Amino acid sequence: VRVVHQRPKPQCWEHGCNGRQFSTFSNLLRHQREKSGTAAKSYCPRCGAEFTRTTARNGHVAHDKCKPRRASDS
Repeated sequence: VRVVHQRPKPQCWEHGCNGRQFSTFSNLLRHQREKSGTAAKSYCPRCGAEFTRTTARNGHVAHDKCKPRRASDS
């Protein structure tokens, strides 16, 4: 029988997360940047939607998920 000792998963106790666990420390750091508002933001060139992850923006654009802007948004 082989016993594997695992490190505890990184957790977030800020932002009302109540100990949310992350698989890696870098995921925890990204989460903290996004929640604190310090994460770099990217925008959809078509509709102006805001994203904290460029991969989410790229998927949004690639799958044509743009919604028309309301007149009050201009």
